[in-house]
Amino acid sequence: MKSTLGLVESKVCFRCKKNKSLTEFRQYKSGINKGYYSSYCRQCNKDYLRQYSKDRPWIKYYDHSKFRCCYSTQKRHKYYKNLEFNMTPNDFKFLWFRDRAWLLEKASIDRIDSKKEYNLNNCRFIELKQNQLQGLKERWDKFARDERRR
Repeated sequence: MKSTLGLVESKVCFRCKKNKSLTEFRQYKSGINKGYYSSYCRQCNKDYLRQYSKDRPWIKYYDHSKFRCCYSTQKRHKYYKNLEFNMTPNDFKFLWFRDRAWLLEKASIDRIDSKKEYNLNNCRFIELKQNQLQGLKERWDKFARDERRR
């Protein structure tokens, strides 16, 4: 629909095929699409992303692991910045099914040897609580060794 000034005030969502106000669409702020509006309305995009995450739960673990290692804006990057990240989403998918992570109450990606990088041979999915306890045990052991040296 056009206003008297010739500006478009509404758009048809590519997914639900409903005519909606432009405020219901995300506007691109930068890049080659700057100023244009998304093809999907906000609600359809939200539904799509929710279903995508549900169908591919390993992607969340891939993204979080990669961000920890590769992006200095992450809070915990200082602990991971010297680690190489040599995995793909398909590697995480393989681990997800190999370790039957969907059966875990709260899955967590674990590096078997925490001094080595993320790679297929050094990673596994385990319970979050178990992973946290291993981290505490490693820190406690390191603390105890340092105290004995003094």
